Parts: sequence; C-alpha cells; structure tokens
Amino acid sequence: MTSTFVINCLVVIGAVLTIPLCFLNDPEVVTLEELPVEVRAWEARGQYTRVYNRSVFYIHERRTTPATGDNNDAVTFALVHGFPTSSFDYHRVIDQLLMHGDVIVHDHVGFGFSEKPQTDFTFSMSELAEHTLELWRLSGVTGRVKIVAHDMGDSVVCEILARRLRKQLPAYFDGDRGFAIAGVTFTNGGMNYARANLRIGQIILSSPWLGAYFNRISVRSRLGDYIAPKQIASIFSPLANRTEMRTDVEVIVALNKLNGGYLMYDKLIYYLHDRINFEFRWYPALQHEREIPIKLVWGDSDSVAPMKIPLFIETLNPKQIQLRVISGSGHFTMLESPAKWLHHVIN
Repeated sequence: MTSTFVINCLVVIGAVLTIPLCFLNDPEVVTLEELPVEVRAWEARGQYTRVYNRSVFYIHERRTTPATGDNNDAVTFALVHGFPTSSFDYHRVIDQLLMHGDVIVHDHVGFGFSEKPQTDFTFSMSELAEHTLELWRLSGVTGRVKIVAHDMGDSVVCEILARRLRKQLPAYFDGDRGFAIAGVTFTNGGMNYARANLRIGQIILSSPWLGAYFNRISVRSRLGDYIAPKQIASIFSPLANRTEMRTDVEVIVALNKLNGGYLMYDKLIYYLHDRINFEFRWYPALQHEREIPIKLVWGDSDSVAPMKIPLFIETLNPKQIQLRVISGSGHFTMLESPAKWLHHVIN
C-alpha cells in the first residue's frame, strides 16, 4: 500500500468519526476590524480595483529616494505571493525596496484582502497569471520591471514566462512601449513537484475525493484552528525568531479567515494540480531564456521546498539562472531573513 492510500484511509475514518462535530460550530469568519493593527495599516496603505470583474487589493507606490538618472536605475519591483498567504508577506521588505525603485504587490483573487469567490473561478495558474498581467496593465506599470515571486507565485510567473516564450503576451508587455521584464527572481517554492515535500494538509486538501470534505470537517470542528498553524510553522527554519514566527503564522491564519477564505482551501490549492500537469509547458520557458536574468534566492532550511529543487532548476539553464542561498532561513525568507533577501533581490 502506498503512503497516500494509507493517509486517505486514515482521513476517511477520522472524518466519519468527527461527523457529529460538524453540527457544533458555524464557520468562523474574521472581519477587517478584528485583524491586528499592523495588518489593517497594510490594507489602508493599498487600494482596490476591478480585474475581470473581481475585486483585487494592491499596493503601488513610487520610489522614495531620487533616481540617479541612469536608465538601469529606474525599475519597478513586482512582487507575487504564494499559498496560503498574501501580499502582507512582503511587509518587512517593502520600505527598503522603495529606496531602490517603485513597488507593486497584490493579493491574488481568493487570498488576503482580494475578493474570495466561492464559485465561477478556477484558481488555476493560468487564471491567476491572467489577472496578474491585467492588474499590472491597469496600474500603469511601465519601463523596466523586476518580478519577484514566492511559493505558488513561482508557478504564476512561470506561466507568464511560458506565454512570453510563445509570444502570447499582450502588446503592452512587449518591452518597447510598456512593461519590460528586466529580471525574474524565484524564491522558495515547489517549482519541481517531484522534489517537493508536501505537508499532509496539502496532500489531503488537493485530493479530488477528500479535499472538500476534509476542509468542511476541519472548519466546522475547529480542527483547522489547530492544524493550519502547526503546518505553516513547520516550514519556518528552526533558527527563525520564534516570537516573530508566531505573529506571522497568526496573521496568515487570520487573513485566510477574512471574508471566509479558508472555507475554500480545497479550491485555492488547485495550483498543485497545475504543477503536475504543466511543468512540460513552464520548463522550456526557463530553458530557452536568453535575455532575462533569472535568480533563485533560496532559504536552505525549507522543509517543504528543499535545496534539491533550486539545484535542479539551475540545471535547466545554468548560463542564465543563478542560485543564491540564504543559509539558516526557511520557506519564508522575506520574513525570516529580510536583510539577506533584500541584498540578493536588489543586487
């Protein structure tokens, strides 16, 4: 028997035993007023726009220090977050980035402060990439842009690069009249599905048979209030500041509960299926890139996206892809080691 089969059997047994608990609690939905003050300040810093008729939260701010006049000095950092988090992942680095260029960062549909549709949205990497590109266009981002992605965001950006390779990007992104990709930085994420060490929660939630049922059980029984923080904390480095880590985990959980986002974890995790099905589409974009410099900035103490992932990705195009390792940092390098993250992203 495979380990996945055993896990599925245990989950089914546990789910049956906990059915009565489903009727004890209504789903907990967090409102904006209940969030920590620093998270509410983050929301107040940004704005909302309609992207393909969905409400998307974003922050777009201009550089805080004068540019030198050198064309290479004029740049926008476009930040793309992962699962199951939000743009708030970048709150420890945004002010320093703004000393070196403009910054735009947003919450994907289904995450953070953006709209969380229960129906009529696939949460596929293609759909998230489409919304990301349209937001950048609507926000008027032009000139040299350095894209920085994390976790699920790595796959969103891989889809964008795949479209670029196939000349499928809108004219706005051709580099001559608008948005010019000047560099891409991938940070810790499961860019190679076979080498990722998925958490048990990810495996169960992504199951087409058990995912929705397990999510309902965990929400209604409050089991998720115990499981989610443990699973998220497990991918921080053992060397991470424990006080900061607990705060970060609490914020991640609270933002997922905002407007009932955690009620659809089984839909939000669809990116795992896309990683299985579309690596054949995304890897050529990395292999055949000759113009855009690509960096892998990786924490070496990540238990879910271990070092064997960037070491493999680097082999796809060793002349164009550079690996930069942040020792002693886990999955969330921008939170755990912001100074080192900034050093590698900016330089």
